[in-house]
Amino acid sequence: MPYKESRLTPQIIADLRWRRHRGRDPRAAALIEARRDRQERGLQPSVEDALFNQIDKSKGAARRHWPLLVGLALETGARAGELLQASRDQFDLGQRIWRLPAHCAKCRIGREIPLSEAAMSIVERLVALAKPGDPRLFHPLCSPSGAVVKFAQFAKSAGAEGLRFHGLRREAFTRMILREKHLSIEAIMAAFGYSGAEILARGERIRAGCKPSA
Repeated sequence: MPYKESRLTPQIIADLRWRRHRGRDPRAAALIEARRDRQERGLQPSVEDALFNQIDKSKGAARRHWPLLVGLALETGARAGELLQASRDQFDLGQRIWRLPAHCAKCRIGREIPLSEAAMSIVERLVALAKPGDPRLFHPLCSPSGAVVKFAQFAKSAGAEGLRFHGLRREAFTRMILREKHLSIEAIMAAFGYSGAEILARGERIRAGCKPSA
């Protein structure tokens, strides 16, 4: 079955890996490598600009929240469901920490996520847009699945059909490693809820790549 690299789901990726391992599909290795190369390149500035341009054209009750949602995702690596449940009391701007409670986290394990200057500015703007009686920062957005679908539409309109909301999490991991140089790779992994030698090795490659040459 032919697959487009931009449409690879986890199930399709698993199938391609099996085909590659069994030698049943010579295209499988090429597709997997193409996906890996795209991920390693990260979110290119031109694509990010096009994405936010499309988001800025949106209308409706959530039009002011959408750029803040994507911005906070890129700064923190939080999932759509975690962001949509975020409330002001979870954020300690003095300590520059988002204390994500376990009941809001996908794996039901709380995390402490460091906040950049940009992230704190976004939170402050969200507080200014707060709805009385509703503690959620993204109160116009109620459905994580709906937000994921809408984001995919924005990405497609921006010419980045293969970009998914979860892809922002991978990009945020790279950015935090490069930005928060005082934190160990393991500490950043904990902030994302990541574990495993493969992710640790990727983090080390990213940080090593940003070191100036002697």
